[in-house]
Amino acid sequence: SKHRVAISLFSRLEREVALCARKRNASQRPVLTLMRDEHIRAIVAGDKAQLAAAREQVASLTLKLTELKARDTAFVASAIRGMEDSANNMSLGDKATESEARARLRFWLLRYAGMETEIWFEHLCCGLLSPKCESDFQLLNPFLSTEAAAGILGSVSQMMLVASRIVAV
Repeated sequence: SKHRVAISLFSRLEREVALCARKRNASQRPVLTLMRDEHIRAIVAGDKAQLAAAREQVASLTLKLTELKARDTAFVASAIRGMEDSANNMSLGDKATESEARARLRFWLLRYAGMETEIWFEHLCCGLLSPKCESDFQLLNPFLSTEAAAGILGSVSQMMLVASRIVAV
């Protein structure tokens, strides 16, 4: 892809993967995160208090992950609605000249009648792959500014990263 948001996203992903691989490869043996060796030895030796503490930690972590997933799910749902609303926004403009207002009103009426399409969620996501997505969006909404289209693409990227975290949890 040649779009700056996609390029930035892929380069950051490559850096993160390389960093994670370096960290994992630097460790000579697998370890459990947040559990010290003495805790593991005590659990293996049959220490019921340590086992209960470990179970409580796992239950707490599960609860926190469930809460995070719920917040992320709500964020993604509202982000999708917000991005679609932003992409399809075309205020009739209080400061527009009469001819501009007439053009906006004509486009709004055509859209209302179903003769002009709206930008939908899948189109926004596919926009990340297009090197000319701002102009692609403006074909469907000629009153969408280039700055607004760039902002929407940033929101799409953020929403997709949060959605991928939902799947991982």
